[in-house]
Formats: sequence, C-alpha cells, structure tokens
Amino acid sequence: MVAIIYLTLARSWHLRVYFGSDESGELILQYNWNVMLRFMVERSLKDVSRRLKRAREELSILEEQIQVFQETADETRLRSLVSETPEAGREATEARRHADAISSARSALLRNIEELEARQNELLEQV
Repeated sequence: MVAIIYLTLARSWHLRVYFGSDESGELILQYNWNVMLRFMVERSLKDVSRRLKRAREELSILEEQIQVFQETADETRLRSLVSETPEAGREATEARRHADAISSARSALLRNIEELEARQNELLEQV
C-alpha cells in the first residue's frame, strides 16, 4: 500500500511525500525532499543576489554623496576660520555632522554588504 501526503510549506509550496512498505517509497521521499530543498536554496540565493546588487548600487550613490558632503564641510570650515563669526562656526559644525552621518550610513551599508556576501557564500556551499 502506498499513501500520498501533501505538505504545504511557506508561500503555497507543496511537497509530495510517498510512503509505503516498499523501498521505492523511501527513495521517492528522499528525492522529493532534496528537490524542494534545492529549490528553496536557489530561491534564497536569487533573493540574496538581488539584495546584494541593490546594496552595491546604493553604496556607489552614497560614495558620491560623501564626496559632496566632505567638500561642503571642508569649505564651510574654511569660511568659518576666515570669517570668525559664530554663525559660520555653526554652519561648519552642521556640515561636519552631515558628513559624519552619511559616513556612518556608508559604514552600515558596508556591513550589510559583508553579511549578504557571507550569506551568499553559505547558500552557494549548499548548492
């Protein structure tokens, strides 16, 4: 006697499981499970690759913005040194804060990219 069971996994994935008294049912169970695991790993790999690509694009944009903010901070610092007014000093401090904030955002994005690359390597080892 052979029975068929459908297991519903996340996002309506179905796994057909055969079992019975003969050895072929056991092999079919193993085969279907391996196919499902491979499908899930490949899907995760595509997702990680897509996220990694988007993060690298964001990084290139951030690096361009960092240059602009750094130049602005340097320019306002020079202006504050020349003018020696409290307002120019506040502008220089504010510009430096903006440059530091975007630099920390870049650092966070770099950490995210490193994590995604590590996850991608893990998934590649599973395939």
